[in-house]
Amino acid sequence: MNNSSRVHQVISVAVSAIVIAAALEVSGLAVKQQILGRIVFVSYDFAWMTPLAYLLSVLPAVLIVDAVWRIPGRPLHLATVTGALSAVLVFSLLVPYSAIAWWASAVLAAGAGLQVRRLAWSADPTRWIPRLQMVAALLLLPLVVAGVAVRITRANAETRAISSLPAAPANAPNVLLLVLDTVRSKNLNLYGYARETTPELVRLSETSTVFDTAFSTSSWTLPSHASMFTGQPASELDGADWIRPSLVSLCNILAMRGKGMP
Repeated sequence: MNNSSRVHQVISVAVSAIVIAAALEVSGLAVKQQILGRIVFVSYDFAWMTPLAYLLSVLPAVLIVDAVWRIPGRPLHLATVTGALSAVLVFSLLVPYSAIAWWASAVLAAGAGLQVRRLAWSADPTRWIPRLQMVAALLLLPLVVAGVAVRITRANAETRAISSLPAAPANAPNVLLLVLDTVRSKNLNLYGYARETTPELVRLSETSTVFDTAFSTSSWTLPSHASMFTGQPASELDGADWIRPSLVSLCNILAMRGKGMP
Protein backbone atom coordinates (compact mmCIF):
# COMPACT_ATOMS: atom_id res chain seq x y z
CA MET A 1 0.00 0.00 0.00
CA ASN A 2 1.41 3.41 -0.95
CA ASN A 3 1.65 6.30 1.47
CA SER A 4 -1.27 8.17 -0.07
CA SER A 5 -3.66 5.23 0.39
CA ARG A 6 -2.33 4.64 3.88
CA VAL A 7 -2.91 8.26 4.95
CA HIS A 8 -6.38 8.21 3.38
CA GLN A 9 -7.30 5.12 5.42
CA VAL A 10 -5.97 6.61 8.65
CA ILE A 11 -7.89 9.85 8.08
CA SER A 12 -11.08 7.95 7.23
CA VAL A 13 -10.87 5.82 10.37
CA ALA A 14 -9.91 8.74 12.60
CA VAL A 15 -12.65 11.07 11.36
CA SER A 16 -15.29 8.36 11.57
CA ALA A 17 -14.26 7.36 15.11
CA ILE A 18 -14.20 11.01 16.18
CA VAL A 19 -17.72 11.59 14.87
CA ILE A 20 -19.01 8.49 16.66
CA ALA A 21 -17.35 9.51 19.95
CA ALA A 22 -18.68 13.06 19.62
CA ALA A 23 -22.19 11.76 18.93
CA LEU A 24 -22.05 9.62 22.07
CA GLU A 25 -20.91 12.55 24.18
CA VAL A 26 -23.52 14.92 22.74
CA SER A 27 -26.22 12.31 23.31
CA GLY A 28 -25.18 11.91 26.94
CA LEU A 29 -25.19 15.66 27.49
CA ALA A 30 -28.58 16.01 25.80
CA VAL A 31 -30.10 13.30 28.00
CA LYS A 32 -28.74 14.94 31.14
CA GLN A 33 -29.95 18.38 30.14
CA GLN A 34 -33.25 17.74 28.38
CA ILE A 35 -34.53 14.54 30.03
CA LEU A 36 -32.95 14.43 33.48
CA GLY A 37 -33.11 18.21 33.90
CA ARG A 38 -29.56 18.51 35.21
CA ILE A 39 -27.37 21.58 34.91
CA VAL A 40 -24.77 20.95 32.21
CA PHE A 41 -21.94 23.44 31.95
CA VAL A 42 -21.61 23.46 28.16
CA SER A 43 -22.39 25.90 25.41
CA TYR A 44 -25.75 25.72 23.65
CA ASP A 45 -23.68 24.96 20.56
CA PHE A 46 -22.22 21.76 21.98
CA ALA A 47 -23.87 19.69 19.21
CA TRP A 48 -21.40 21.02 16.62
CA MET A 49 -18.61 22.25 18.87
CA THR A 50 -17.99 18.79 20.37
CA PRO A 51 -17.11 17.02 17.10
CA LEU A 52 -15.13 20.06 15.96
CA ALA A 53 -13.11 20.06 19.20
CA TYR A 54 -12.37 16.35 18.86
CA LEU A 55 -11.43 16.82 15.22
CA LEU A 56 -9.01 19.67 15.91
CA SER A 57 -7.33 17.95 18.86
CA VAL A 58 -7.33 14.24 18.03
CA LEU A 59 -6.91 14.07 14.25
CA PRO A 60 -3.58 16.00 14.11
CA ALA A 61 -2.20 13.82 16.92
CA VAL A 62 -3.17 10.63 15.07
CA LEU A 63 -1.54 11.83 11.84
CA ILE A 64 1.65 12.91 13.61
CA VAL A 65 2.05 9.63 15.50
CA ASP A 66 1.37 7.62 12.35
CA ALA A 67 3.88 9.68 10.36
CA VAL A 68 6.58 9.26 13.02
CA TRP A 69 6.18 5.48 12.99
CA ARG A 70 6.46 5.46 9.18
CA ILE A 71 9.86 7.21 9.23
CA PRO A 72 11.92 4.05 9.92
CA GLY A 73 9.87 2.18 7.31
CA ARG A 74 7.81 0.18 9.81
CA PRO A 75 4.40 1.81 9.91
CA LEU A 76 1.88 0.80 12.54
CA HIS A 77 -0.75 -1.68 11.46
CA LEU A 78 -4.05 0.04 10.72
CA ALA A 79 -5.68 -2.11 13.40
CA THR A 80 -3.18 -0.81 15.97
CA VAL A 81 -3.90 2.78 14.99
CA THR A 82 -7.64 2.12 15.25
CA GLY A 83 -7.29 0.43 18.64
CA ALA A 84 -5.13 3.19 20.09
CA LEU A 85 -7.50 5.84 18.75
CA SER A 86 -10.48 4.01 20.27
CA ALA A 87 -8.72 3.85 23.65
CA VAL A 88 -8.04 7.59 23.61
CA LEU A 89 -11.61 8.44 22.65
CA VAL A 90 -13.15 6.12 25.25
CA PHE A 91 -10.90 7.64 27.91
CA SER A 92 -11.93 11.13 26.77
CA LEU A 93 -15.59 10.16 27.11
CA LEU A 94 -15.22 8.66 30.58
CA VAL A 95 -12.91 11.08 32.40
CA PRO A 96 -15.06 14.27 32.46
CA TYR A 97 -17.95 12.54 34.22
CA SER A 98 -15.85 11.07 37.08
CA ALA A 99 -18.23 8.11 37.47
CA ILE A 100 -15.15 6.02 38.20
CA ALA A 101 -11.55 6.92 39.08
CA TRP A 102 -9.36 8.23 36.27
CA TRP A 103 -7.09 5.18 36.44
CA ALA A 104 -10.11 2.90 36.19
CA SER A 105 -11.23 4.89 33.15
CA ALA A 106 -7.76 4.40 31.66
CA VAL A 107 -7.88 0.65 32.25
CA LEU A 108 -11.36 0.39 30.77
CA ALA A 109 -10.33 2.50 27.76
CA ALA A 110 -7.22 0.39 27.21
CA GLY A 111 -9.31 -2.78 27.30
CA ALA A 112 -11.75 -1.33 24.79
CA GLY A 113 -8.87 -0.31 22.54
CA LEU A 114 -7.37 -3.80 22.65
CA GLN A 115 -10.71 -5.36 21.70
CA VAL A 116 -11.15 -2.93 18.80
CA ARG A 117 -7.61 -3.72 17.65
CA ARG A 118 -8.30 -7.46 17.81
CA LEU A 119 -11.46 -7.13 15.74
CA ALA A 120 -9.85 -4.80 13.19
CA TRP A 121 -6.76 -7.02 12.83
CA SER A 122 -8.76 -10.01 11.67
CA ALA A 123 -11.12 -8.06 9.39
CA ASP A 124 -10.70 -6.76 5.86
CA PRO A 125 -10.20 -2.94 5.91
CA THR A 126 -11.97 -2.60 2.57
CA ARG A 127 -15.11 -3.91 4.26
CA TRP A 128 -15.10 -2.50 7.80
CA ILE A 129 -13.87 1.00 6.98
CA PRO A 130 -16.86 1.79 4.68
CA ARG A 131 -19.20 0.44 7.36
CA LEU A 132 -17.53 2.63 9.96
CA GLN A 133 -17.90 5.62 7.64
CA MET A 134 -21.59 4.83 7.12
CA VAL A 135 -22.25 4.72 10.87
CA ALA A 136 -20.38 8.00 11.32
CA ALA A 137 -22.37 9.65 8.51
CA LEU A 138 -25.67 8.52 10.05
CA LEU A 139 -24.62 9.97 13.42
CA LEU A 140 -23.24 13.16 11.92
CA LEU A 141 -26.56 14.08 10.33
CA PRO A 142 -28.47 14.62 13.62
CA LEU A 143 -25.50 16.55 15.01
CA VAL A 144 -25.63 18.94 12.05
CA VAL A 145 -29.42 19.24 12.28
CA ALA A 146 -29.26 19.87 16.03
CA GLY A 147 -26.50 22.45 15.63
CA VAL A 148 -28.38 24.38 12.95
CA ALA A 149 -31.70 24.09 14.81
CA VAL A 150 -30.21 25.47 18.04
CA ARG A 151 -28.66 28.42 16.19
CA ILE A 152 -31.92 29.26 14.42
CA THR A 153 -34.06 28.75 17.53
CA ARG A 154 -31.88 30.94 19.72
CA ALA A 155 -31.66 33.66 17.08
CA ASN A 156 -35.45 33.69 16.67
CA ALA A 157 -35.99 33.68 20.43
CA GLU A 158 -33.66 36.64 20.86
CA THR A 159 -35.38 38.52 18.02
CA ARG A 160 -38.82 37.90 19.53
CA ALA A 161 -37.66 38.91 23.00
CA ILE A 162 -36.14 42.17 21.75
CA SER A 163 -39.16 43.01 19.59
CA SER A 164 -41.53 42.49 22.54
CA LEU A 165 -39.69 44.99 24.75
CA PRO A 166 -41.39 48.36 25.20
CA ALA A 167 -39.68 51.44 23.86
CA ALA A 168 -37.16 52.90 26.29
CA PRO A 169 -38.04 56.26 27.88
CA ALA A 170 -36.39 59.24 26.24
CA ASN A 171 -34.32 59.99 29.35
CA ALA A 172 -33.32 56.36 30.04
CA PRO A 173 -29.56 55.88 30.49
CA ASN A 174 -27.70 53.69 28.03
CA VAL A 175 -26.20 50.96 30.24
CA LEU A 176 -23.91 48.17 29.11
CA LEU A 177 -23.28 45.42 31.67
CA LEU A 178 -20.09 43.48 30.91
CA VAL A 179 -19.60 40.34 32.99
CA LEU A 180 -16.34 38.37 33.10
CA ASP A 181 -17.38 35.12 34.72
CA THR A 182 -14.84 33.30 36.92
CA VAL A 183 -12.08 35.88 36.41
CA ARG A 184 -9.85 36.85 39.32
CA SER A 185 -8.88 40.48 39.77
CA LYS A 186 -5.30 39.40 40.50
CA ASN A 187 -5.01 38.34 36.84
CA LEU A 188 -6.13 41.70 35.45
CA ASN A 189 -3.52 44.38 34.83
CA LEU A 190 -6.27 46.85 35.68
CA TYR A 191 -5.63 45.77 39.26
CA GLY A 192 -1.86 45.51 39.08
CA TYR A 193 -1.16 42.26 37.24
CA ALA A 194 2.20 42.39 35.46
CA ARG A 195 0.97 41.11 32.08
CA GLU A 196 -1.21 43.29 29.87
CA THR A 197 -4.38 41.20 30.03
CA THR A 198 -7.06 43.91 29.99
CA PRO A 199 -5.81 46.90 27.96
CA GLU A 200 -9.31 48.08 27.02
CA LEU A 201 -10.48 48.00 30.63
CA VAL A 202 -7.42 50.02 31.60
CA ARG A 203 -8.26 52.57 28.92
CA LEU A 204 -11.88 52.69 30.06
CA SER A 205 -10.85 53.06 33.70
CA GLU A 206 -9.08 56.35 32.93
CA THR A 207 -12.45 58.05 32.54
CA SER A 208 -14.48 55.82 34.87
CA THR A 209 -15.06 55.03 38.53
CA VAL A 210 -13.09 51.94 39.53
CA PHE A 211 -13.98 49.97 42.67
CA ASP A 212 -10.90 48.45 44.25
CA THR A 213 -12.87 46.21 46.62
CA ALA A 214 -16.07 44.44 45.56
CA PHE A 215 -17.70 41.19 46.63
CA SER A 216 -20.04 38.85 44.78
CA THR A 217 -23.40 38.03 46.36
CA SER A 218 -22.68 34.33 45.96
CA SER A 219 -19.84 31.91 45.35
CA TRP A 220 -21.12 30.70 41.99
CA THR A 221 -22.49 32.04 38.74
CA LEU A 222 -26.24 31.49 38.68
CA PRO A 223 -27.35 33.29 41.88
CA SER A 224 -24.71 35.97 41.39
CA HIS A 225 -26.16 36.90 38.01
CA ALA A 226 -29.70 36.70 39.37
CA SER A 227 -28.68 39.25 42.03
CA MET A 228 -27.22 41.54 39.37
CA PHE A 229 -30.51 41.67 37.48
CA THR A 230 -32.88 41.84 40.44
CA GLY A 231 -30.97 43.64 43.17
CA GLN A 232 -31.93 40.87 45.58
CA PRO A 233 -29.40 39.01 47.74
CA ALA A 234 -28.83 35.41 46.74
CA SER A 235 -30.49 34.17 49.94
CA GLU A 236 -33.83 35.65 48.78
CA LEU A 237 -33.77 34.24 45.27
CA ASP A 238 -36.06 31.26 45.61
CA GLY A 239 -35.18 28.76 42.90
CA ALA A 240 -31.66 29.92 42.10
CA ASP A 241 -30.08 26.58 42.92
CA TRP A 242 -28.90 23.34 41.33
CA ILE A 243 -32.27 21.63 41.30
CA ARG A 244 -34.98 24.05 40.16
CA PRO A 245 -34.80 26.20 37.02
CA SER A 246 -33.87 29.66 38.25
CA LEU A 247 -35.11 31.43 35.11
CA VAL A 248 -38.73 31.11 36.25
CA SER A 249 -37.88 32.60 39.63
CA LEU A 250 -35.91 35.40 38.01
CA CYS A 251 -38.76 36.25 35.62
CA ASN A 252 -41.23 36.27 38.50
CA ILE A 253 -39.08 38.70 40.47
CA LEU A 254 -38.67 41.00 37.46
CA ALA A 255 -42.42 40.87 36.83
CA MET A 256 -43.16 41.86 40.43
CA ARG A 257 -40.67 44.68 40.17
CA GLY A 258 -42.46 45.88 37.03
CA LYS A 259 -45.73 45.97 38.94
CA GLY A 260 -44.23 48.11 41.64
CA MET A 261 -43.94 45.31 44.20
CA PRO A 262 -40.85 45.25 46.47
